[in-house]
Amino acid sequence: FFVNLGFEINKGSNKESRKSLQKLIDDNLQKDQEQARQFSWNTVQVKNLVHWQPYTSPAFYNLKSLVIYAYKKVLKGDRLPLLCTPTHEPHWVDPMVLIDRMAAYQKAGKPVNADDLELAISRCLLKKEGVVAYARKQLKGELASLMYYLYQVETEMSAKLTYHRAWQAASLTGHSIYELGAAYDLPGFKPDWRHYKDRYTWSIKTHTRQIQNWDHKKQKMVMVPYTDLRIQYGQKRSEIQLGFLKNLSNLLKAKTFDTSHQKPLHTANTIKISWENTAKDVDMLYSLTPNNPENLGYSMMSGTFMFKNITSEFDTKGMESFLEKLYDFPTTYSRVLIDLIGLSLVCSNTPLRNLAGEVWIRAVERGQLNNEAVGTTIGVLVKDGYMPLKRFTDTALPLLGLTLEHKQAMATLCTAVILSLHDKPPKGTTSLLNILLEVGLDGDQDLARTKQIMTSWSSSKTLKSAVDKLLKAY
Repeated sequence: FFVNLGFEINKGSNKESRKSLQKLIDDNLQKDQEQARQFSWNTVQVKNLVHWQPYTSPAFYNLKSLVIYAYKKVLKGDRLPLLCTPTHEPHWVDPMVLIDRMAAYQKAGKPVNADDLELAISRCLLKKEGVVAYARKQLKGELASLMYYLYQVETEMSAKLTYHRAWQAASLTGHSIYELGAAYDLPGFKPDWRHYKDRYTWSIKTHTRQIQNWDHKKQKMVMVPYTDLRIQYGQKRSEIQLGFLKNLSNLLKAKTFDTSHQKPLHTANTIKISWENTAKDVDMLYSLTPNNPENLGYSMMSGTFMFKNITSEFDTKGMESFLEKLYDFPTTYSRVLIDLIGLSLVCSNTPLRNLAGEVWIRAVERGQLNNEAVGTTIGVLVKDGYMPLKRFTDTALPLLGLTLEHKQAMATLCTAVILSLHDKPPKGTTSLLNILLEVGLDGDQDLARTKQIMTSWSSSKTLKSAVDKLLKAY
């Protein structure tokens, strides 16, 4: 693809550069063909982008469509800009610039590309004053209404909309509280943020499977039952899911490029396969929906944290990449991201826990995090024996010497952990109580129940002193 693009850009220029490009593709194609002859599993990789099929994420179909659209613009000499090109690092589009780009298409009398518009809306930097007034001045019709809706301004619209996926992206990007309703004919989707953020569920389940083991008496390998704990991830039935199911058959059948198998960007933005370049894929995929990375985060969470221990280096690097991106997340954390932070703070990988601690510090500074919910997630994981409490306390202790704001947040978090535990204290409770002696209990939660749980722990000689001090203080 990039060789073909290079040919077009170099039209009428140095013939030697075009020969170099052709030699590059010929050499790589020859190597591919030799590999294919030697190994049955190898397929020729040098192919036209039109016939390329991604396997790590369905969202790459959307990107593929956009790249082909851009290539066709080059062929036609079309100088109208791509709407989705970032204006600010690492992936944001300034809304004023986006309005100017839309206005250029309207002035030229040309429609915008659906993939381009959807991605531009998903990347739109929302915190900007004067956007609605500027949109009223520069835009008309559906594009003007779309920008009003993105910024939660109710507006009159015609019943027939052209850019369905852009409206879906606007609803989720702006966390819109205004429902468009069935009259606007958005297939397989109810564009209401509340449905989206409550879509995900998880629970800890006992899982039994058959494994091979050596039987010394029989002197042979035999199948024996093996029981362990796993996190079972589920999805509430929502109308977003219906859009996925409608397009699934098209996705599986797709052998050449067409737009029929594409899904809305937010729904498609998942990691399906963990491999050596997962971290690079996460960098790219996060940039597609930076205002609303829940779908991507959930798909990674359900893969990385399914078992007690993280064994895949690819999963670790992918989650590291996601947490690094989350460090600069601009808005309030939804339940999906809260659970992801909670799981990361007690996971088996120490660097991941420390990185999650850094993200927690940043989120508290910005007032983005419900710490009671984070504590509840950690408490459930500990209570059900899935994660040891010591992992959390080891991560939390270095975070105490920060601001008063962080101490209060830690008090809320640790109190919620206690409220999620049972009367039998888990290992690591001493460290948890020592943290609470420094930061205090959160009196806004159920203090009576908190004291009841701690009183039941006072029969333990190792815990009695700390419990008595806390009960005396409260």
